[in-house]
Amino acid sequence: MSASPSYDLTLIQALVGRGAYHVTQSAIRTAVGVRCDQADIEECVLSLAPSDFYESMAAEQRPGTMLVCAECGGNVARRLATVAVPVGARGTIDVSRRLQRCESCGEIYYAAGEADAVRREANDEVRRREGLLFPEEIKELRTTLGLSQAEFERLLRVGPKTVVRWERGTIFQNRATDTLLRTIRDVPAARAYLLGELAPTAVDRSA
Repeated sequence: MSASPSYDLTLIQALVGRGAYHVTQSAIRTAVGVRCDQADIEECVLSLAPSDFYESMAAEQRPGTMLVCAECGGNVARRLATVAVPVGARGTIDVSRRLQRCESCGEIYYAAGEADAVRREANDEVRRREGLLFPEEIKELRTTLGLSQAEFERLLRVGPKTVVRWERGTIFQNRATDTLLRTIRDVPAARAYLLGELAPTAVDRSA
């Protein structure tokens, strides 16, 4: 991780319920409501030790094994589930995949990496619909320029960890930023001008 999460432990316990190392769908919805960064919520949870959580569900359950729902006490099993993933003003995008789902109340439990995977799938659908650059294309552009992620953020005038999230696929760039990325890639004069705004150590190695 590039930085230690700063969320309050009590808040995280409330969000996750009592399921160590499992992130619930309702937790993600709640995270948005209390202004936690949805892209970071799983990273934050997984950075905490199992002893930081209430003991209710086993922390080392294998995918597909039965769990006990922290919400209603029902059985949780890995089943095909459809998740409506919020994508800002665009509404939601449905993502269907096998996830741990309570057979009684329908709560979904994400094991390590699954919440990010669902979000990446939804974001990729936005990119396909709107013709935006994909994470691997952004990374290829950055590495072609010979820039670190932090240098690329300075070049684009975006906040810390933005490029990290683009390249991980957990967020997508808006259309204006996508146009800027394509301009840097396709117009040498524009690329040279913008690179000139960086410190002298940031050199365009693609020349």
